[in-house]
Amino acid sequence: MKTPQVVLTLLLLVITIGCDDDDTKAKNLEELYAEKGIPVKVEVIKPQPFSVYDNYFAKLSGIEETSEYSPIAEKIQSVRYKVGDWVREGQVVIQFPSSNPGTEYYQAKETYENAKTTFERIKSLYEKGGISRQDFDNSRTQYEVAKANWNAIRQSIKIEAPMSGVITKINVQPSDNVDEEQELFTVSKLNKLKASVWVPEKDIIRYKVGQKASAKWNDAVLEGQVIQVNRSVHEVKQAFEVIVQFNNPGMVEQTGMTAEIVVETYYNPQAFSINRRFVVERENKSWVYVAEGDSAQLKPVEVGGSNGSNVEIKTGLKTGEKLITEGLLLISDGKKINIKN
Repeated sequence: MKTPQVVLTLLLLVITIGCDDDDTKAKNLEELYAEKGIPVKVEVIKPQPFSVYDNYFAKLSGIEETSEYSPIAEKIQSVRYKVGDWVREGQVVIQFPSSNPGTEYYQAKETYENAKTTFERIKSLYEKGGISRQDFDNSRTQYEVAKANWNAIRQSIKIEAPMSGVITKINVQPSDNVDEEQELFTVSKLNKLKASVWVPEKDIIRYKVGQKASAKWNDAVLEGQVIQVNRSVHEVKQAFEVIVQFNNPGMVEQTGMTAEIVVETYYNPQAFSINRRFVVERENKSWVYVAEGDSAQLKPVEVGGSNGSNVEIKTGLKTGEKLITEGLLLISDGKKINIKN
């Protein structure tokens, strides 16, 4: 019957001995730290470039884009180019039938040609002194009016590229019936691309023309800069529009894709930046530990912007100081340390 009591006694003895060993080890460790210092690692402070970035998602478009719309309601006769083709300003991209009675195509053409022939004859007579200046001016006016009418009607039949560039969108095919003012195609200048990002009111003060930016999507990266910062808030979005322009040396021909837009809103080439883990927050103030000789010293610092894991130290550190980066949980102000780098 005494066996359980013996076992319990032995168990208590083992626990007591174990606790004594732990206390002894803890005491020995404290004595070791007091004698040789708490082991720490340090990082020598030196100035280095530091940037702060803002990220957005926005659609990319050509630096210039313009669309042409149907001047009449009619069936498409032909589409001469396809998406991705480069066109010069004035080249015919889409053509409607010239037989549409509503356009008076042939009548206008005949009137123009007759007026041109007449004007050339009157001009020759005027230069020889055969007619008066009044007759010459009247003929020229009739010719110019007929020419303007003919150009207007011709352009309503043959839809030209409004500028030189790449066709990035065609909304119709041959034999399609279109309505008046329906969008037909879009031409873009793609040597540069642009995007609009919408910046909250609290951040707009940090934006200015010339700041570096990049656009990223899939495996492509385009470099650029801010070219316009609006200072009037958008009534619907309640944000400020910032336009960013990107170089397109490889002539990416797609537009309308959503890209990640990264804007560098702050840059200091000679900043003191450290990992935010090394900053100690106490009493609403920021502190860091530095090694001075064989002791740890707690120094107040002013923290600036952040770019993820790193923060800029605006004041409180100087070149050459040794920032304690490991052993922070064991040290306190004035404690003896042992640098283990």
